[in-house]
Amino acid sequence: MALLELRNVTRRFDNFAAVDNVSLDIEAGEFFTLLGPSGCGKTTILRMIAGFDLPDRGQVLLDGKDLAGTPPEQRPVRASSNGSHWAARWSAVLACCCSTNPWPRWTQNCARRCSSN
Repeated sequence: MALLELRNVTRRFDNFAAVDNVSLDIEAGEFFTLLGPSGCGKTTILRMIAGFDLPDRGQVLLDGKDLAGTPPEQRPVRASSNGSHWAARWSAVLACCCSTNPWPRWTQNCARRCSSN
């Protein structure tokens, strides 16, 4: 069983299907990236995993548990957008250090690791 599973997930906004019947499995320890053109559903998928949007159909499972009734603040998941605003405000070293550490410890660990580089 995968750590994170999307099973036949669909999310519609009026007549537009932002995500249409998507299934994927992400194993524990696996590095996973969503890539695609603007408007293909990447952010919508992340928002459903985080709990800010709910699928109209399908399931989001974490360690086999359906997250449908779990509010965002109680989900043990984090998402990061790799927008151009990051590159403009942070050095590459700092961004790399910070992105590898879970919240809320990342600030101390990031500062400590980056100051030694």
